[in-house]
Amino acid sequence: MDPATIQAILIGAAGDAAGGLIAAILSKLAGRAARRFQPEPQQKALLTAFTQALAAAYAAIPQTGPLTRYYLDSLTAFLKEEIVREELALLLDPDDAFDLERLRQVFTRITQGYPPEVIPDLQFEPFVAALAQNFAAAARQQPDLQEVIKIERLDALVARFDALLRDTGS
Repeated sequence: MDPATIQAILIGAAGDAAGGLIAAILSKLAGRAARRFQPEPQQKALLTAFTQALAAAYAAIPQTGPLTRYYLDSLTAFLKEEIVREELALLLDPDDAFDLERLRQVFTRITQGYPPEVIPDLQFEPFVAALAQNFAAAARQQPDLQEVIKIERLDALVARFDALLRDTGS
């Protein structure tokens, strides 16, 4: 996925963050948690961490098949869904584990009834896992996020997500 598309996903097409993934995720957090991420240094650190995470997650998708463009477009549409943004808010303030089944249902709706497991070479669960794991790794490298995000809570979330993936056989 090209960097301009990733930036458009994260900060919106207008580039003002109003319509992007980061603003939507922050809007899903409780007031106190959302305010912790409002200062400019935290906003820049979030943008950097999510940019790295999305680039790594998209890189996990096979880039050589005839359906590559379809996969990338479907996953981009998936990231714009309100339910997905609610789930991704757990990366910042994880009160619960990701609901992978809920995410699968959203993706199935986007693909007009095709669940991710029947789409050849899609690797949906590894995409979601890569997004979570790479965000955790990128957040650890951002000093402005380390005070805000409780890294041990992020580690617990990723561990729960990994366990969920193991339980589903992915």
